[in-house]
Amino acid sequence: MKHIVFLMRKEKKYEKARKKAKKKKYKSGLIQLYTSITDTQKLLKILQRLKEDFPNCEIIGATTAGEIANAKMYENEVVISLSLFETSRIETIYTPDITAKSGIKAADTICNSDTKALVLLSEGLQGKDYQGFIKGIKEHHPDVLVAGGLAGDSFQLQRTYVIHNDRIYDRGCVAVSFSGNKLYADNRYNLNWYSVGKEFTITKADGKAVEEIDGENALALFKKYLGPNIFEHDISSLPDFQFLYKDGSTVISRTPMRIDGNKIIFAAPLKQGQRVRFGFSNAASVISGANEIASKLQHKPAEAIYIFSCIARKILLGEVLENEFKAFESVAPTVGFFTYGEFYSTSGDNAVLNCTTTILTLSEHNTPTPKKRKQLPNRTRTKDSLTFKALTNFIEQTSNELSSNIHLLQQ
Repeated sequence: MKHIVFLMRKEKKYEKARKKAKKKKYKSGLIQLYTSITDTQKLLKILQRLKEDFPNCEIIGATTAGEIANAKMYENEVVISLSLFETSRIETIYTPDITAKSGIKAADTICNSDTKALVLLSEGLQGKDYQGFIKGIKEHHPDVLVAGGLAGDSFQLQRTYVIHNDRIYDRGCVAVSFSGNKLYADNRYNLNWYSVGKEFTITKADGKAVEEIDGENALALFKKYLGPNIFEHDISSLPDFQFLYKDGSTVISRTPMRIDGNKIIFAAPLKQGQRVRFGFSNAASVISGANEIASKLQHKPAEAIYIFSCIARKILLGEVLENEFKAFESVAPTVGFFTYGEFYSTSGDNAVLNCTTTILTLSEHNTPTPKKRKQLPNRTRTKDSLTFKALTNFIEQTSNELSSNIHLLQQ
């Protein structure tokens, strides 16, 4: 397997990739295109050139809230990933609907007995059943890892697009399967967000729109606990404050994206009755988590890493987030984008995540490739990080004590 990542405007790297794709030893090829450019006419011209220069490659892509290439973060670039396989097969499909039935049908069409992974790229704003879409896939194909995410539009929240070969769609989902007896696939996720304070119950919600929490208007509750000025300037501060809950052993985050009347619109659905807590994080804990993942990957086969990271992490951490990606780049070449939600396979289910960095690693070699990886600075020992952890622990402990006292008073 060969994985090449480059910017479309870099002509020398583009030409090198074109020549590499012509080599007869490669049985199949996949191009991934990620860009925050939403001008469809510009995108169509790019796709036309790619189809002409890489005639034997399938093309998938999405508009983004920022691009990732070789651990670097970009805006308004066209990032290209070329994955070439010697023995593995890839199949792609587009489905216009985001429903449980369409998810199962798409997966059944392109998955086989030796399929190891699926990457799904969905439009990011219109779908109401992203969770159902991927849960059905788990039931029919329990051993297939699901990765990918919801397309973005640089946080304009107007229209997102997905790409399948030379077509561009503003609805639906494009999927690619990776199959082969010699193909190795693995997935990981890095959240490292900490839950604090009391537990709340979602009492009135419709899909991604939450109107009441603990029987109180959602906007009023946010103002009560986060301060009256939380919505004063713009909505870009909203993703700093997540709702967290557990699904089995996986911590799920839900990112508030915008306000619609008296409702808060989250990046993915929240069900009535779901119990949640506020969560927050800092750069040190995120980088520490990435280092732990990269250390584990050293002992696994990895020739390509696809990254799908939430826009909320970018808003909170900015360019510091590149340190997280550098940990993965030290293992294998990375490509990906900032999403409006991430698809991820746990041991028991498929889930839509928020505020998380997810990765899918692929390799056609079943033995780890020796790598000399430089450990990134572990900032968890800095004063600021120790203060953050101490404050988090203090809030958690006092909240638990308060809950215990209330319980005793009620007896």
